[in-house]
Amino acid sequence: MPLYGYQRAVIDHEYGLLELREVSFDMSVADLRRVAAFLSACADQIEAGASRSGHTHIGEHDGAWGRDHPDLEVIVLGHPDSTAR
Repeated sequence: MPLYGYQRAVIDHEYGLLELREVSFDMSVADLRRVAAFLSACADQIEAGASRSGHTHIGEHDGAWGRDHPDLEVIVLGHPDSTAR
């Protein structure tokens, strides 16, 4: 289940972190719903001020994700000012 994207900028050369201008999800409907549920849960936590660590991994929300998709991590950054964006 690959994710595709177009690079906007290199954020960190050491780790290869890129800022993307587009992300394309190539996954089953069931996995797309899992990601959507994770994103919705993250939005709820951020909005409620309950995002403690500043970021959340999908495996924290969906315990089977890492077993089902060991090569794909989904992370949401939950900055305190995220509700203003």
